[in-house]
Formats: sequence, structure tokens, C-alpha cells
Amino acid sequence: MKKSISILSAVVAVALFTGCTSSPSPASAKQEKIEKAAEALNNAPAWVSEPIVENGIGAVGIAKYSSGGMSFMLPQAEADGKAKLAGRIQEEVSRLQQQSKRLVQTKELDAFDNNFKEATEILVKKIPLSGAKRVKTYMSKETGELYVLVAIQKRDVADALDGQKDLLKAQMQEAKMTREAIKEGMEIHDKTMAELRDATK
Repeated sequence: MKKSISILSAVVAVALFTGCTSSPSPASAKQEKIEKAAEALNNAPAWVSEPIVENGIGAVGIAKYSSGGMSFMLPQAEADGKAKLAGRIQEEVSRLQQQSKRLVQTKELDAFDNNFKEATEILVKKIPLSGAKRVKTYMSKETGELYVLVAIQKRDVADALDGQKDLLKAQMQEAKMTREAIKEGMEIHDKTMAELRDATK
């Protein structure tokens, strides 16, 4: 009887030990996930981490793996890319505005910067991203995630912003900017649009 109990205890102990060692701790599972993601990024093409597009502005959208396949993942990745693209357009326009502003003598610099930036952001949000195209796709073998590079041509951005010059002027007037500041703002806008178009030549 004692021998049977000892054998049973040994079996239970082995089962418990095996169970503990077979299921990883939350910390090790998280570390494994991080390592897999890092490996996926290392193996990805350069545009995944640096979405540079000739004559255009690009952004990378990501969709997690789905059993629904590409027909499900592709629209998700494209939607994510277009959402990020709006931010990238704003960054590029702001950068070019700073360059253009050096050529224009603004008298009320702080007020001008804040009001003009806010007015421009409203215009950028109205740019139709229907002109953005999917340029490249990549699926990670490590994670199954789908990466999509979407881009819009700089000339299309310039055309869209130029088509809203009246709105830009109205936004600056609403912000109670002086007549001189509004004139300077329109001049900066024109120089920025010229820079965008020159980049496509």
C-alpha cells in the first residue's frame, strides 16, 4: 500500500513539474514576442522603416495576420497607411514652410507661427487621400504582418492646397491676423507650393 502511494506521489510530482516547465512564464512569452518582432523588422525591406518615395510623400500601414487572408488584411493596411500619410504630409508641408518663412520678414513671429500653422493644418486635413496609391507590399514570415507603402505625389498635394487658398486666407482672418501678416502668410504659402512642385521636376 505504501509502495503504491509512493509511486502515485512520484507520478503526480513529475506531472506537475512537466506542466510547469511546458508553459512559459508571461515574461518569457513577452520577450519571445519582442525578439520575433525585432527579427521581422531586421528582415524587412528598407522602406518599411524609412518610407522614402521619389517625388512623393509616403507612409507605411500595417495589418496583423488574419485567417481572412490578403482580401481582409490589404484594406486594413491601406487604411492604416493613409491615416499615417496625413501626418507625414503635415510634417513635409511644415518643413517647407519653415524654409519659405526665412525668405519672408514676419514682424509678429510667435503669433504668426501659431495662427498660420493652425490654418495650414486645417487645409492639410482636407486633402483628398483618394489620390494616394499603394506602391509596395511586404508580408513578414516571422509574424505574418502585412506592410503596405502608400504614397501621394507632391504635385497633387500642392494642387490640393492651392485649390484652398481662399480657405487659408479666411482662416487667417478668423484668427485676427493683421493684413500684413495675412499677406506674408499667402506669400509663404506660394513659396511652399513652388518648393513642392520643384521637387517633382
